[in-house]
Amino acid sequence: MAKVIRLTPAEIDAVINEFKDKCEEFKNSLRNSVGNKDIKFEFKKKCEDTIVDGKAKIILTSKAWMKTKLLVDKFSTEVGWYYVADRGENENEYILSDVYVFPQEVTGATVRMDIGETQKWIFEIPDEVYSRFRGHGHSHNSMGTTPSGQDIETRISTIETQPDDGFYVFLIWNKRYEVNLTVLDLAANIQFENKDCEFEVQDEDGYLQLLDDAERYVKKSAPTTPKGTGGYYGNHGYKGSYNTSSNNNAKPEEKKIVPINSQKDEKKDPPKEKKVVNADEDYDYLGDYYDDPYGYGYDGYGGRYGGFY
Repeated sequence: MAKVIRLTPAEIDAVINEFKDKCEEFKNSLRNSVGNKDIKFEFKKKCEDTIVDGKAKIILTSKAWMKTKLLVDKFSTEVGWYYVADRGENENEYILSDVYVFPQEVTGATVRMDIGETQKWIFEIPDEVYSRFRGHGHSHNSMGTTPSGQDIETRISTIETQPDDGFYVFLIWNKRYEVNLTVLDLAANIQFENKDCEFEVQDEDGYLQLLDDAERYVKKSAPTTPKGTGGYYGNHGYKGSYNTSSNNNAKPEEKKIVPINSQKDEKKDPPKEKKVVNADEDYDYLGDYYDDPYGYGYDGYGGRYGGFY
């Protein structure tokens, strides 16, 4: 079930009332402690997750899906990118329409933004695109898609830069095309994760239909040459020995993605101000990510989401 991100007004009022009740309990003991200059008492409150109904629908356009697939297939290391994201027409619907790769240094298990190059790169991005960088994707290569501790810290620092009516979508992929989905919607004050999410790919350009057609029209013919050394290919062609071993690496079957036929009109939010970090200042990294990896000018982080302590 989806969870509330922040304390609700009702929860805040409940905490305040509980604190006032505790103060009343200690009132007499405090008054009787004449001469004690350091009268203290502790009040601790652990707020449980507030569960809410509803699911998020995450839709990738065929362009965003093909670019994602190219990046996941291309690199044997991790790699990160932004998604251009907008709210859909329906409640809790988010459309990812394009992919932009930011300057970065990577290893098999880490992604580190190149701060200097990214500062230059940001100003090459049109404002109407930059203002819609509300999604982040990265590949875990052949590893699982569970978020690392640094992934969690990056999400916290990122979402704290968003306006109260903002949102951010996080996707972690691997080469088996397993995906970890998280949506943090501040306007709805809801965090959606994995089982709370529905995932679809639009096929407005016909890319996926092409694959379906190819499966119907392209048939494998029976081999005409026995395995081994020597032999002829038909009546002419190659004669002699050949290596019967295969160097092809078999890939797991991709998960079937059901396309939807209708394309949603994109809704553009007002451009946000581009902020540049002074190149002379020291930079502080969140493990493998810079504090402000998505270009929102954030200068610190803290707090927790999906639970309060």
